[in-house]
Amino acid sequence: MTSNETNSASIRRAYERHLDLLLAEELCCNSAFARFLFKRALGADHIPYDDRPEVTVTISDADDLGADEGAAGETDVLAEANFSGQRLLVLIEDKLDAALQPNQISRYLRRAELHANKNEVTAAGALIIAPEAYLSSKTEELQGIERLAVDEIADWMTKHATSIEQADPNTAKRLHWRAKQLIQLREARSAPSPDHEPSMKARDFIIDRLREIAPHVEPRPKSMRTANQGWLYFASPDAIIFKVVHGYVDIYLRDIWPDDKAAQQQIHQDGPWPANFHPTSDTVGNYVLRCTVRPDAENSQTRPIQQINEIELSQGADACAAAASWIANQPNLA
Repeated sequence: MTSNETNSASIRRAYERHLDLLLAEELCCNSAFARFLFKRALGADHIPYDDRPEVTVTISDADDLGADEGAAGETDVLAEANFSGQRLLVLIEDKLDAALQPNQISRYLRRAELHANKNEVTAAGALIIAPEAYLSSKTEELQGIERLAVDEIADWMTKHATSIEQADPNTAKRLHWRAKQLIQLREARSAPSPDHEPSMKARDFIIDRLREIAPHVEPRPKSMRTANQGWLYFASPDAIIFKVVHGYVDIYLRDIWPDDKAAQQQIHQDGPWPANFHPTSDTVGNYVLRCTVRPDAENSQTRPIQQINEIELSQGADACAAAASWIANQPNLA
């Protein structure tokens, strides 16, 4: 390994350790966040309501679990909670942009299985936390493990903070701050080379097209600045993401009805949906309506931005405009 590679690896690990600490601290001091994370990792059936679950966290846990070779390795964050007498464990792997190690996911799953088989443990599971783009790019490698996007944690923190600002302003302030930290961590590791001209050219083409057909739609101009950022996010409506390198436009129902899972599920199952959109889910199980702008989009890998032509970009912009019109006509928008 060269000195530059060594420095890059050290910087990467420093960012990931920051993420470890942020999650560990919030798990230990925020019961609502502990419930949110344990539900995502283990399922709601395992989480009885408990105002004050006892939570303990170990960072960089290296329990050899009987020296089982299939379980060998270090757990970034081992979270243990007692919910109304039920002892639950979640083994968390954090990634920002680092590659998966050989058999890393299967080893996490094996460690979770061994923990779950202990007499005093009610349930145990494994969870990978990473930027959504990272999770989307590694669907096959992540089979079997529960997934939670950094972006989704930041969204939860922001929304929960807003809901408790009057009752608990100090916690709300901390959660807003931590949500910003999460986004900064994601962006710091996903933007190693700013100003990638092909990405910015594609972004500007989409923005120009939207100005012509849907001037009320507001893309985030800082999206798609680098080679690693192949998605165009929107300031308004923020439920849309044009996943350019994947070849489809997604509407996230959670961002239209954030506090109404039943409404999300009903629309997802029964419609009505915008023209050319169909129901599906993303890699972490969110209800999504999707429009594919190339025929093989959902069955193929991401493509370099240089290989995406203006016809496809234009069709994607049209789908974004249709999505925005549909969202504007939905009831109960905040």
